[in-house]
Amino acid sequence: MVVTNDEPLANVLRALRTNRWIRPTRSRHEAATRHSGIDPQSLFVSAGFNFRPTEINAATGLEQLKRLDQLNDARRTVARHFDRELETLTHAGCLNLVRHDGRSVPAPLGYPVLCSSRDARDSLRDHLETASIETRPWLGGSIVRHPAFKAVEYRVNGELHCADHVTDCCLCWGIHPGMTSNDVRYVVEAVRRYFQSNTP
Repeated sequence: MVVTNDEPLANVLRALRTNRWIRPTRSRHEAATRHSGIDPQSLFVSAGFNFRPTEINAATGLEQLKRLDQLNDARRTVARHFDRELETLTHAGCLNLVRHDGRSVPAPLGYPVLCSSRDARDSLRDHLETASIETRPWLGGSIVRHPAFKAVEYRVNGELHCADHVTDCCLCWGIHPGMTSNDVRYVVEAVRRYFQSNTP
């Protein structure tokens, strides 16, 4: 545990404990202004750590492991429901749903969609947030655009168009095993409303 009354130091420590992610810091707006090419909710400014386990989390995790198959099946069911309900928006060219390799059996934590542009993603995000649907940009994408990567020696062979597209245009909302069909319907209807009012 670290205790300090030095606010700049506290912000550095908050970021260090979460892989140097600025989202939990109180100075995130300043950092976001300096690095405006990356959504501040997924901005990493330098290397950090991921030391957040506690005995309580371990005890909870051990109990959850007993229900792992059930929880994973519930997540997959929610994801399939989103796939079915949003497929028409893909055919209409409004957004792209992420497709998984047939050899994998994901149990998704979030439901990612690819919008046509960063403006479209941000506009959809704002619409969903107004409807109390929390969203995140996808945490993957072009890692070399993050300030944290400046301290890493690397080289890029060719262009990173696809990674840049994911960084700029991907949005996801949560999938929880406790989501009901009404919860899923609420999200689906909010997404549809957005495109109904924003498609020429």
